[in-house]
Amino acid sequence: MKSYAFVAGIALFACVLANGASANLITNGGFGDVDGTFTDNTGTGGDNVPVGSSDITGWTISGAYPALWIPRRTPALYGGLEPSPSNPSAFLLDLTGTVNTAPYDSVSQTIATTTGAHYTLTFDLGSAMQWGFPDGVTASAGSTSGTFTSTGTGSSTNFWNSSETLNFVASGPSTLITLAGASGFSYIGVDNVAVVETSPGGVPEPSTWAMILLGFAGVAYMGYRRAREPNEALSVG
Repeated sequence: MKSYAFVAGIALFACVLANGASANLITNGGFGDVDGTFTDNTGTGGDNVPVGSSDITGWTISGAYPALWIPRRTPALYGGLEPSPSNPSAFLLDLTGTVNTAPYDSVSQTIATTTGAHYTLTFDLGSAMQWGFPDGVTASAGSTSGTFTSTGTGSSTNFWNSSETLNFVASGPSTLITLAGASGFSYIGVDNVAVVETSPGGVPEPSTWAMILLGFAGVAYMGYRRAREPNEALSVG
């Protein structure tokens, strides 16, 4: 029984660490209308989101022109691009905004991180390449960055590269996450953004320590009960 208790404790310890590492640190990664701010201010099924605005919960828009916030419609009012199939909400963000060409927009938010911990940033990259321009996004996490380009063909519409990936190590207690348009015409879609911790650094959070200690307390109690059983059996006999 002691060996089973030990294995159970180790399993609990592993589950605590795994659950802590798998939580998405991004707020509103699907660009959903969390607080009812989408109003269709264009009159054509999308919202122009002004530069500097935080209308999309969790995110801040930067650039020269407003970004375009597009919901899923049936039939589609924006024929070139619809939200990513893996999106947890019914919205996407178009970084070409209101002008369709450069200069493009960017969207960013700051997340809490642990110094020295390893993280993975993922996002879906959408394109409507019927005009023959490859859509690209430069993703940044602190000082780490990478540029990602759609693999869609020149005739494709509503094409999504799922889970573009950028790995980074946090250099401080917070990290700025930015997705900026790099190339494209008419649509540069970003959607389904996530950041997860893949390798811990520093000291676990108090809640994590509490779970770990609770698990080992359970292991110790099971061992104690097992040690008492022979003596109890002898006293009864």
